[in-house]
Order: sequence, then C-alpha cells, then structure tokens
Amino acid sequence: MNPRQCLPRVRLPRDQVDGNTAAERDLHITPYELLLDKKYFATTVGLLLVNRLSSKTALYLSIALSFVSILIGFGLSHGSRLYPWMGVILLPMLLLILLPLPFYSRDGYLVTCFIVIVVLAIIFRVYVYRYPASMIGLDPDGYAYWVQGVMETGSIAAVRDSFYLRAPIFEVFPAIIGLIAGVNAPTAIVVYPALTGLIFPLTAFLIVRRLTTDAWSKVAVVAAAIAGFCKVSTILSYQPIAQTFGVLQWCIILVLLLGYIQTRDSRRIVPIMLLFIAAIFTHKLPPTLIVALSVVFGGMIVAVNGLEKLDWAIPNYKKGISTSRVVFTVSLLSLILYIQYFHVGGLGIRMINRIVFLFQPGSESALYTPSPSYSNAVQIQTTVTSLLLRRGHGFVLLPLGGISGLILVVANRRDETVFAFAAVSVASLFILASLVDPSIGGVGRSLYVAEPVLAALVSIGFLRLLPSLFGSGRARTLLFSVGALLVGFIIVAQIVSVTVALPDRPTDYRTYLNNDELAGKRFANEHVTGDIATDSYYASEGTIRSISRHEKHEYQHFKLQFLFNSNMSALESRYLLIRPNVYLYRSSNGIYRITWDMNQKLSGRYNTVYTNGNSVLFDRGEKQIVS
Repeated sequence: MNPRQCLPRVRLPRDQVDGNTAAERDLHITPYELLLDKKYFATTVGLLLVNRLSSKTALYLSIALSFVSILIGFGLSHGSRLYPWMGVILLPMLLLILLPLPFYSRDGYLVTCFIVIVVLAIIFRVYVYRYPASMIGLDPDGYAYWVQGVMETGSIAAVRDSFYLRAPIFEVFPAIIGLIAGVNAPTAIVVYPALTGLIFPLTAFLIVRRLTTDAWSKVAVVAAAIAGFCKVSTILSYQPIAQTFGVLQWCIILVLLLGYIQTRDSRRIVPIMLLFIAAIFTHKLPPTLIVALSVVFGGMIVAVNGLEKLDWAIPNYKKGISTSRVVFTVSLLSLILYIQYFHVGGLGIRMINRIVFLFQPGSESALYTPSPSYSNAVQIQTTVTSLLLRRGHGFVLLPLGGISGLILVVANRRDETVFAFAAVSVASLFILASLVDPSIGGVGRSLYVAEPVLAALVSIGFLRLLPSLFGSGRARTLLFSVGALLVGFIIVAQIVSVTVALPDRPTDYRTYLNNDELAGKRFANEHVTGDIATDSYYASEGTIRSISRHEKHEYQHFKLQFLFNSNMSALESRYLLIRPNVYLYRSSNGIYRITWDMNQKLSGRYNTVYTNGNSVLFDRGEKQIVS
C-alpha cells in the first residue's frame, strides 16, 4: 500500500504542489504533508495558520519580521551593551526565516531566503564590529596600525613583524580598499566581517550543492543559516586577525577542490594554486591545513584504488579522481608549503625546535604552570557550566557533523563525500593537537576552518539522509522530526556560544573601550608628557583617532603586585590612569577579579588630574582638577 494513502488528503496551493523539487518528489511523503498531517502534527497550529497564506506572503512576512528582530536588537544594545541583546535576537531572527521554510517550494523563494540569510549575517557582523568606540580585542589594533602605516607610506615596511613583513596580504588588502574609498584603516578593515558574512554561508551552500543533486534545496538554505552564524567565524569576523582572511581563502579553495574532484577539470588547478599561494602570504594555519587535507584525502583515494586493483573493491563506489592526479596535486601543494615554512618567516625551524622541546623532560611543567595566588584578587574559575556555554558550539557541531559525514560516506560512496569527511577529520586532528600544545593553533581556531563543512554535513545528514533510511511513512516522519530537532539543537548551541562570547559580557573582562575610557586616553595622550601607567588592556588598546593618525602612545603596565596585591610600593610612574568601574583583569595565568577599590585608595594618596566617571588620571605632583 502506498504510504501516501495512509495520510489524510490535504489540498495544497498550486505553487506548493507544482513547485516541489525533484528530491521532494522522490520521497514517499513530502515535508508539506508531514507538517500538515493532523494525525502526527496536531499541535502545530502556527504552521497550519501559515498554510492559509500563500508561499510568497509567508516568505515576505518572515523576511520582514526577521529584519524587525535585528533592528530591535540594535535598539536594545544602542547606548548600553552588546550583551545579551545582540545574541538574543539571533534565535528569533533565524527561526523566522527557517520555520516557514517547508512552505517554500519554488527556486525563486529559496534564492530569496538564501540572500536574506547572507544579508543578515553581514549586517550582524558589521554592526558588532562598528559598535564600540574602539576596536574589539588587541590584535586587530596592531593590524590596523600596520594597515594605516601601509596606507600612509605606500610600503609594507610599515608592517613591524618578521613573518607578516614577508606575508603581508592581510594588511595590504584593506590598505588598498582604504586608499580607494578614502577612509582610515579601522574603517577599511570592516571588509573582513562583511566578507565572512558572505563567504561562510555561501561555502556551506556550495558544498551541499556538490554533495547533492539539487540546484536549489532547503537543505542548502539551512546549511547556509548554520554557517552564517557559527560561533568562531562570527567572533573572528568582528575581531579580525590574519587567520580570518586565510580561512576565507581556505573556504574558496575547498569549494574549488571539491569541484575539481567532481569534474576532474584541470583548468581549476590554476585558480586553486593562485589562491593557495595567496594563503601562503597571509597566514600559516590555512595552507598547512590544505596540504594536510590533500595528504589525508590522497591517502584515502590511494587506498580505494589499491583495493580495486587487489579485487577488493568497495561495493558501489563511484570512482572519480585518479591516483596520479592526487599524487601530483599533493606534491605541488607540499612544495609550495615548504617555501612558506622555510623561506617565509622561518616557521619550519621554529616548528622543529618546538617539537624537540615537547619531547624533552620537563616540558609539561613549562607548558602548564600552576596559577599563583594573590591577596587582593580572586581567579575566575572555569566551571562545567561556563565550559559548556563557551565550548558548547564545538561539543555539539563537531561530533554531530562527524557522524553525519561518516553516514554520508557510507551511504554515498563518492570521492566528493570522502573529501568533505577528510576536511572534518583534518580539523579534528588539529583540535586534538591543540589540546596537547595550544601554540599549534588553538581549539577554536582549528574548529574555525571546519565550520562551513560541518554545517553542510549536518544539514545533509539529518535533513536528507536520515529520513531516507526507511521507506515507511511513519518511520520517515519520525526520522525527519529527529533530524529537524538535531539541526535546531545545533543552531541553539551556536547562538548561545555567540551570546556568551560577546565582548562585553559582565562575567568576563570587556575587550573594547567605551567612550569615556577613550576620552581619558585622549586627554592623557594630548596633555601628559611623562610616563603613564595603567592596566595592560587599557595600555594596549588604541583609539580610532590615534590609529588613523598612525600614532602609537606607549604606556607602562601596572605590575601584578600592585593590581592583585594592592601593593602601592610597586608603582613607579608619576601618572596613573585607571578605569574605576572595571574589576576583571586578564593575566597570563587567567582572569582575576580584584577585591579592593583602586579608585578609593589612590584618591587618598594622589591628586586627581582628570575624571569622567569611567576614566581617572592621577598625578603625584600639583593638584589640578579637569572634568
């Protein structure tokens, strides 16, 4: 008996019947029937109400409401904090797009939905990047200072780093944009959050297209939504570093390699090699991962071809790329990577020395030193809850993506699926290596490169493969529901982690300066000629104005004996610049909360030169009040 006959007949609008994709027609039960079947989904009142609207009306309404959601987030965060509002709005914003998705059947609707997801991903990142009075984090400050120097001098000599002086593409690219647009370096660097918001969802979408037969599919749109708001790519887009541009290059190379494996078109080798060479002169991790991916994938293909020659061929495996092509590509990429490691910045020698160090006795104590104790500061301990909130995106996305990739390899034996699984495997290996030695790349940065691939795999695995494992209507209904719940769980985990990682969460140290704090630094920069001491973050965070003028003001750092022990004798500078409302500080051993009132104690001993409530400048000399 046809499973369709087991369901009550429902009259659907014509655009929902005639516009179904080929993949949906192949299923015994379409998603529309699943969602509209009162026998199984009697409580989905909202979805039944949506069915009364036309698909076009539902689409435009969901788009309008999603933009209203992000505008509400802008309004709530304006003049207060990014946390939690800019994280809270992500969930309703995505749900408003994705929940009505089963009712969109025509390609035009799916194209519109995908474009909206990309636009929202770009807007979110650009808003967070432009929100603070300063840049977010310390590394972007240094890069912006170099970019401004390149713009003013027209030479990469302004890049003051031995590696990036030889690999300056991250600095040169926004410098060119800044010169063309006539803006300063911090403004020009907005290109990185904008490009990340575009390329990450696009990469996930294209991977789904390569691994499935649909030109446009709802699975690809869901994958784009997950990749558009993955945690690490979101954080490192509005806090851009050199790896940000390197990962964007990795994404493009990944898609080109996947196309090359699928079509075996040698013309794709030229753009692959050009982008790979560009990655060599951008950052060290992405090109290393590309070569590692080529080696792992090549090993898998050689093994498959070897089994075939031994008459132990894998059943139903669709052979694609040949062993000779794999060996040639791996050899060429490895040769180019050798040039980076031993002729661009001396990475090879440093890596060899690092490996030798790790195998020496006592290296464990050097890598992991116990945290000291202080009399007037308490270390913020990492609890299981905080660990889950900060790392929940990885705990959820990585294993579920790996399982989906493995199911895809078993169910669809093709070179393309093996390649996608190899990409996730290589990222996982680097994550494990980073747990042993964080200097290798770090857990978060290693997961960064896997996020678009994982987004594609979980979408295909749980929304396409899982429901197709059984032919009966009831089992397929159940598996489709389970898959949708798993994808929803992944989206929620990403959003929670993004929210917790916003740069001004009260339980973490804030990684940008507000207007009052910048005003204090501007006053000190313009009116004080002697040495100024302040906390390490306040000392290193530059103002937009000083960066755009290519001015760098040197500040002394408070010694830990003063900051964490309230030891006044540790002060050496005449001028002291403090943030009286900040109590969380970061040191090499972790984050500490001071238990004494720095402003009150200093006010009793030194003269207040300047104060605006959030920034106070003290002087041991003649008293002068400026407010």
